[in-house]
Amino acid sequence: MYASLALGTSPTSVDAHPLEEAMLANGELTSTMTALLDPLDDHQEFIHTLYLYLAFDRDRQRVARHLTVHPRTVDYRLRRIAALTGLHPQTVAGAGKLLAALISRTHRRLAPA
Repeated sequence: MYASLALGTSPTSVDAHPLEEAMLANGELTSTMTALLDPLDDHQEFIHTLYLYLAFDRDRQRVARHLTVHPRTVDYRLRRIAALTGLHPQTVAGAGKLLAALISRTHRRLAPA
């Protein structure tokens, strides 16, 4: 559900996302994953680009069209995300960790205090 919200797609039932729910049930893991994005806090355009990159199945051309920027701008932002976080969004491992971090961050922001 939070992945859907984080990526701007339609949420579905909790049962449809058992891995996501298991991750979010572990507060320490959620905190660790959320912290992966801390270096991007001063770069909201990088976070927005990352959301779109993952939501659009890592299609940088589509991201560029959506943001009305050149594809090289998307490439630059992805390189900066990698430099700041140590995670490369273009790799499966990096994209997976960054998606988990975005889900955790969205969960934290939407969870009741």
